[in-house]
Amino acid sequence: MKITRLRLQNLASLAQEQIIDFESAPLANAGLIAITGKTGAGKSTLLDAMCLALFDQVPRLHGALGTLTDASGQGMTLKDPKHILRRGCTFGCAEVDFIALDQKRYRAYWEVRRARQKVDGKLKHDRAVTCLEDGRVLTQKISECTPCIQELIGLTFEQFSRAVLLAQSEVGAFLKAKDQERADLLEYLTNSNIFSLVSQRSFEKTKAIRYELDRVQDLAGHVKLLSIEEKKQLHIEKQQLERNIDAQLKFIKQLEQAEQWFQKYNLSQSQLDHHLKQQQQLMTVKTSIDEKNQQLIALSQFSDIRHRFEAIQQAEQHELHVQQQISIHQQQFQAIQQQFKQQQQRCAAAEHQIKQHEQQLNILQPVFQQGFTLDAQREQLLTQFKQKDQDIQQKTLAIGTLNHHIGAQEQQLKTLEQQQEHLSLQLKHYDGFLKLAREPNANLEKLKRLNDLWKQLIESGHSDIIAFEKQQRLQQQQLLYFTEKYQHIDQFEQQCQKQYSQLNQQQKIKQHADFTAQLLEQLAEQYQLKADYVLQLDQFTTDIAKQEQIVSTHETQFQHAEQQLLQLQHLLQQQDLLKNDYVEKLRAQLQPDQACFVCGSTSHPFVSHHNMLDQAFSAVQQQQLDTAQQHKKAAFEQWQHSKQTYTALSTQHSTLIQQHAELADKVTLKFEQISRDIQQINTDIQVDQPFEQLQQQFLAYCATLEQHLQQQTKSHEANQKQLIEFKQHLAIQAKQQQIAVSIQELQQLEQHILMHLDCEKTKHAWPNAKADCIQHCLHAIPCIVDFQTQLQQQQEQIHHIRQQLLPQKQDLHGIEKQVQEIKEEISIITNQGQAIALSIQQLIAKHTETTYKTTQAWFQAVHDNKKEMIAAQHAEAEQLQHIQQQYEQQKRHLDDLQQQHQVWQQQKHDHQQAKETWLAAHPAFDDALVSSCLGYQRHQILKLQQEVDDFNHQMMLNNASIERITHDLATHEQSRPECESHEIAEQRQKHQAELDHAVERKDILQSQLLSDQTAQQQQQAYLKEIEQLQAQVHRWHKISELIGSREGNKFQKVAQEHHLDILVEYANQQLQPLSQRYQLKRIPDSLGLAIIDQDMNSEIRPVLSLSGGETFLVSLALALAIANMASGAMKLESLFIDEGFGTLDPTSLHIVMNALDRLQSQGRKVVLISHVQEMHERIPTQIRVEPVAAGTSQITVVG
Repeated sequence: MKITRLRLQNLASLAQEQIIDFESAPLANAGLIAITGKTGAGKSTLLDAMCLALFDQVPRLHGALGTLTDASGQGMTLKDPKHILRRGCTFGCAEVDFIALDQKRYRAYWEVRRARQKVDGKLKHDRAVTCLEDGRVLTQKISECTPCIQELIGLTFEQFSRAVLLAQSEVGAFLKAKDQERADLLEYLTNSNIFSLVSQRSFEKTKAIRYELDRVQDLAGHVKLLSIEEKKQLHIEKQQLERNIDAQLKFIKQLEQAEQWFQKYNLSQSQLDHHLKQQQQLMTVKTSIDEKNQQLIALSQFSDIRHRFEAIQQAEQHELHVQQQISIHQQQFQAIQQQFKQQQQRCAAAEHQIKQHEQQLNILQPVFQQGFTLDAQREQLLTQFKQKDQDIQQKTLAIGTLNHHIGAQEQQLKTLEQQQEHLSLQLKHYDGFLKLAREPNANLEKLKRLNDLWKQLIESGHSDIIAFEKQQRLQQQQLLYFTEKYQHIDQFEQQCQKQYSQLNQQQKIKQHADFTAQLLEQLAEQYQLKADYVLQLDQFTTDIAKQEQIVSTHETQFQHAEQQLLQLQHLLQQQDLLKNDYVEKLRAQLQPDQACFVCGSTSHPFVSHHNMLDQAFSAVQQQQLDTAQQHKKAAFEQWQHSKQTYTALSTQHSTLIQQHAELADKVTLKFEQISRDIQQINTDIQVDQPFEQLQQQFLAYCATLEQHLQQQTKSHEANQKQLIEFKQHLAIQAKQQQIAVSIQELQQLEQHILMHLDCEKTKHAWPNAKADCIQHCLHAIPCIVDFQTQLQQQQEQIHHIRQQLLPQKQDLHGIEKQVQEIKEEISIITNQGQAIALSIQQLIAKHTETTYKTTQAWFQAVHDNKKEMIAAQHAEAEQLQHIQQQYEQQKRHLDDLQQQHQVWQQQKHDHQQAKETWLAAHPAFDDALVSSCLGYQRHQILKLQQEVDDFNHQMMLNNASIERITHDLATHEQSRPECESHEIAEQRQKHQAELDHAVERKDILQSQLLSDQTAQQQQQAYLKEIEQLQAQVHRWHKISELIGSREGNKFQKVAQEHHLDILVEYANQQLQPLSQRYQLKRIPDSLGLAIIDQDMNSEIRPVLSLSGGETFLVSLALALAIANMASGAMKLESLFIDEGFGTLDPTSLHIVMNALDRLQSQGRKVVLISHVQEMHERIPTQIRVEPVAAGTSQITVVG
């Protein structure tokens, strides 16, 4: 990363635009550059501008607290970078060009401006980042600029301010910081806050897992399980309820079937009634349907001749229509024929008129030529007239403009002469101040200084000089009293400081003792907690032993139940052997009333009731097996329950042992810490005595220490009060000395002013109204200077105006003469034009009665008339053609109509003959029947046919439905239920109530069993989770014991000790060429720093023992080391060092300069800010910040 160019404008004391180009001569070839200038000139503002452009922050304002009111009335925080805008300016900017990590050139821009370009407008600022190589704007959003810059250069603002800008004050603070502060700074520099986070997270993780273990153990203890007898009773009751539910469901199903039978029977009966009623309705309309059927037969016969009747009617209608059309078109044809003859006559007349007009034009052709010549002459004169008229208008406008200018200047001249007389009169009022106005700036400065001094004296209450001198003598007497009593104030202050140090040391001892007392109280509580743990462990040991016996008893019971089940199964197998094939064969040979071959009995129950006995025997065996298995299952569940209880007790016992061990470790560590603290306090208390006696003795020591501390505090407060009073008297004396100097200066200034003052009235009023006289003088001098300046300016303006008036009047006379000549020429042109116009009028009047201004207008009118006649002739011809087309069209249409009339007459005759032939063959169709048949349209016939078909279809469907329903009712009656329909609802309600009660009770039992099953699963899950959490607690306890802490400082200290070793190594490499006498070293087991003095046989000294120059050398080495650590692996080619060289002797300064030269040889451009003259002489290339005036500075580069 390399800075190549810096531009800024209106920032702090640097006004206007200032540019520093590090790539232009002489800065381009210089590796070591000095920024020089007076204090407050703006040297550090250059570094502020660099940080503003890159990061929108000012290093000097970083961390500032509080607010200020801006010129706009807006409250702004002290660390707001917009404060850097120069007062009175409305715009400021900072711009930095740099080479980034990708070796491309970029520009960072920052600006601040006031709204509406007013000095009291609100402040607003903008930023931008641009790539200079391709002109691409990376971003213009304020929030995105800083991340973009960080990505380009690889440094944050804090890393940049330590790697590129080295401020010695911060490094000195690092050298003398406390361990924790140094650890925090190292953590920030190396970006290694991960170690603190790991330490905190390990502590928090251990705490969270322990809390989770306690929570899960508490939850496991609240799980309730059913006993074996309770579960057995619930299962039996559940089975009984299930059998009852099945029976009730069977009854309800039978009732539902009976209800469905009655519903189906009622539905069939209602359908039968509906169809019988519908059959009666159909019979009522049968007569009407028969009549319609007869009508359809007649219509069917008439359909053969129907089209003939319709064709005759259609032919008669068309014949009548065509006859009417023929009559109309005959009239139209006659009218068109008459129009055609008339139009032929009009066309002939138009052609004759055009021929006459052409003959007349040929006769007028010579007349037109003569007229055109006169028109050209008149047009030429008209053009000359317009040109002359335009010239005279321009000359007239110029005359008006000159008259206006001359009048305005004469009026301005008169006004200036009046103002000059008025200023001369006003200047006479200030004749007594003319001597002071001869040197206005010097005398104004003296008057302002005199006014300020007098205001200071009035504000401080010392305007009475005699009273002030008396007060000064009294103050000197009081100060003499304190000096005689306490000698010098520095000695008294050192005495108070020493006393304060002793008091502070006692307070630290007291705080240490109080902390140790708190540790003793905590240790007493831990002793008590340890004793409680011992009692709980004893109780757990007893409970575990009892539970172990219970587990053993339950295990024995389970083994006994399992043995009984095996014996029962063996016995049943032996009983099954009795039923082998041989026994079966013997039983098959037994006969009633005959003796058995085995036992001799004549009754054989196993033969007569063989199936029933087998079933009973199997049921007894199965019942015995179920009882034995349930007994075994109950014993197993009881054994498992006791094992779970034993496991829970064992887990709690292990946890308690672990907690007791942890508490014992804590007690040991805390007792060791208390022993160390008591030894550090340097008391006579013995730590190997009983704890109660140790605590009592230490509390008594704390009370004694408190009493002694109160006495020292009172003594210190009394001395501190005397010291404050002593300092107040010294401050008053210093203030009075300053006032005395001000009075002396005021008297000298008064003498000078009165010497140059000729106004007797002001001199007379000076002693009594000094402030008013000074203000009068301050007002008079600028007024005199202003009046004199105005008089001189007005005199110059009067002379200038008089010189301008003479040539303007000469120009006005020449233009007026030219106007008169042009008017005469216009009169001649007008006369000639009127004569030619009269000749044209006479020529036209000989050949036409119409009046025309020009021959061209007459000629145009004649040709327009000819065009109109030709257009009229064309229109007549077109009209004739159109009428001829209509005539021919009407003739063709009339012929077509006559042919159509003949066709329709022939069709009517043919259809009439066919009609008469059909009627002769069908005598039943008289005129009334024919009219009736013709009255029916096709859709009416279809509708009539549809009505007859629908009636026949409905009649057929209804008869079929009656037969089907009657047959179904007879079949359905055979399966009639035993109960009646009114009894079904009552029985169903009864069985449904019993069913609901049984289902509700079953759901309750099922929920109880499921809850018990869930509780067992939950307890198993809790036990498994407890086991896992115990393993995690053990593992995290080991990690937290090594690196865990609440604040994260345990692991942080280990990591930052390593980083501090690296920093010390870098610093020693930089310190070696600066001073071979010293080396830095980290104090073991801490983050403290010490110095190894090689000249004192490698003596280790504290860093506070170094002198100012030695401290700077070590600080510079640390600064360079911090810069290396902050930059990391990236290459930084620019380095800025601000101040810190004034504490070095010439030899050390020479060594530092050599070291900086080596940095230059490493490729870095080093820029120094210092007031040391020797460094300025050693560094030829300089950036000088030179004050100009009014608090402004400008930048010049020399080299």
